[in-house]
Amino acid sequence: MAGNMDTPFHRLRSRLFNRQADREQPDTASRDNVETTLSNAALSEQALNSLHETLDFNGLMERFCHQLENQLAYDGFEYSSPRDFLHFNEGEKQAHQCHYRLQRDDRYFGEITISREFAFSESEISLIEGLVAGLMLPLQNAIKYEQALRQVQDDALTGLKKSRYYFDAAPLELARARRYNLPFSLLIVDLDDFNAIGQTFGAGAADALLAEIARRLQKEARACDILIRYGRDCFLVLLPQTGINDANLAAERIRQAIGFSFLYEKRIIAFSLCIGVVAATRKDSANALLQRADKALFHAKILGKNQVHAEHDNDTDNDTRSNPAATTPCVPRTTINPFIIKEEH
Repeated sequence: MAGNMDTPFHRLRSRLFNRQADREQPDTASRDNVETTLSNAALSEQALNSLHETLDFNGLMERFCHQLENQLAYDGFEYSSPRDFLHFNEGEKQAHQCHYRLQRDDRYFGEITISREFAFSESEISLIEGLVAGLMLPLQNAIKYEQALRQVQDDALTGLKKSRYYFDAAPLELARARRYNLPFSLLIVDLDDFNAIGQTFGAGAADALLAEIARRLQKEARACDILIRYGRDCFLVLLPQTGINDANLAAERIRQAIGFSFLYEKRIIAFSLCIGVVAATRKDSANALLQRADKALFHAKILGKNQVHAEHDNDTDNDTRSNPAATTPCVPRTTINPFIIKEEH
């Protein structure tokens, strides 16, 4: 049985060759341009077909990056949609960038930045735009799927991820850190004397305090950070592209920003917290990293209330001084253009 001959590739092929036939003496350069365009379109169509095979957001982004890598050289890829709480990053951002704001029927779907050390050619930009345009429908489906999952995964009180989400997210972040030789750190945040707060002010006040701490955490976090409610009164903060020194600074900033009082029903609740800080090693599993963070938290508690303690492992090579990517901001710049909205630097 004959295949479908009305695909975007076949329509483009027909249109291009009809245009070429209208010329009395087609030149070699024009024919080469037609063949290049057709080749790019065929490659793009093959690549995009595989994107429809998954609803998992991270899986979709990894497939897209794999297809992109097969067709052109690039150093950094970043997708961010803060309103959908989605972020994906691979490699390191470089000076020459193609930036796309994804929008369809007045619906914003996030932004993509593809970068490398040298400029993109016109044919490469055309290829990228074809791939990004083809990503739109699979991305919409993945976002809807993530929204459905979020209703199951998110904690009703705080709006943060539930405990079990750590064991989904941490292995992916650890694998990405190993693959690209990037730092990755974990904070474990624990309230001091939380039970006493509940006994003094009541369960309603304790719940309101947890919700407020989650709100303050979200205010301090970057787009790429992952926040998880862990247990009754603990929070986990996953810090991609962050070495031990910067993680320690982030923990201290969080400690000061979150504390030290909360007004509840005209009563002031004074509180403090301790934070354990660890940076991942190449041998760490999600469980091992969490155990090390818990150990660091234990040392912070021993030092007294309202403390930050960082565990420095001899095998950790995540200092920002040895890896510039550790200081790379995770929030993309906002730019504007057409349906995909693009800016090239």
